[in-house]
Amino acid sequence: FEDSSIREGCIAAIRQEKERLSWNTFARKLTDEETYMSVGYRLCPYASVYAGHRIVRDRYSTVKLLTEHRPTIDVYLSAPEFWTIKLSHRSRFEYRDKKDCQPYMRYRERFQIGTSWSFSALKFSPYANIELFFSDKHGGHSSDAFDCTRTQVGFSFHPALSVPELSCTMYFMAFHYVSNGARDWCPINVYGLSLGYSF
Repeated sequence: FEDSSIREGCIAAIRQEKERLSWNTFARKLTDEETYMSVGYRLCPYASVYAGHRIVRDRYSTVKLLTEHRPTIDVYLSAPEFWTIKLSHRSRFEYRDKKDCQPYMRYRERFQIGTSWSFSALKFSPYANIELFFSDKHGGHSSDAFDCTRTQVGFSFHPALSVPELSCTMYFMAFHYVSNGARDWCPINVYGLSLGYSF
């Protein structure tokens, strides 16, 4: 979900369902499911705020299903469109409460550049973003708070012109996270395809 659909001074209720299928050398399986519900308010043409609750069900094995409750607050800021360039910023505050784990707070900051320009009948439109993660799960040490970064480039398009509610995104993401007490940065490269339908 991206903040782009509600008018200034209006309140919107959002419900979102996600399922993710991952595969690698060792496994091809459904890894998690998400249910997200939120209420948002547009403060002005370039700012809005959302309060929501996300329930994540992770499958770590064929028999074990871990449930996480994740209350969130999102703040979206955007700049006036220049030429066809669109700049946006999202701040996300979330409380992660996963079964059998110690709860902790996490802050996610994302900067994105996109465009209203598109090409071909399928409306291919490129974008890029970087997201920084800060959490207190390392015992409150400020030097360990910055523990993850995601850099993503891709493009969105509409695969079926007769179904405007259907959208698709293809992307490459460089994902780095910290392990071993913030001493080692572990890189992961991800190639993704997402398919969405809006009601």
